[in-house]
Amino acid sequence: MPIVNRLKNSLLRFSQRRQSFSGENKNIIPYFVVVLAGTLSCTYLELLFSGLGFYSFPQRPFPQLFPIDIRFTLIGIPVLTSFVLFALTVLEKQSRIVFIVVISFIMMVGEMVGEKVGLLEHSAHWSHVFSFFGYMLFFMMLWLLFKWSVRKIS
Repeated sequence: MPIVNRLKNSLLRFSQRRQSFSGENKNIIPYFVVVLAGTLSCTYLELLFSGLGFYSFPQRPFPQLFPIDIRFTLIGIPVLTSFVLFALTVLEKQSRIVFIVVISFIMMVGEMVGEKVGLLEHSAHWSHVFSFFGYMLFFMMLWLLFKWSVRKIS
């Protein structure tokens, strides 16, 4: 009889742990959803714009397979999206707007530096102002998706 009691107690403890674990995961799911959506949308936009000839990536791994730089797609975008989401969650509303403008400007300047270094080439029809407003729109959409996913999950 003591064996049955121990088994019941151990199962009860396992189920209690499992419930608390699933509760903790609810906080991570919106981040995962937004990072995945941001990575996929940014990848498709890069494929679209490089396919249309607006820009190209002369120094990229596996140039025969990928027309875009997969290092940026697999590492840069998820890290950047995670950083931006974390920053937006701890900032107040007015600070979020300023942060989005500043990070968009930094990304635009980063593209210019990438051009100088040879990682990126833009066509003559491209203006870096497009990048600035594109990043602003991208980060605002990520923030709205994050807020929506938090509401839906909780």
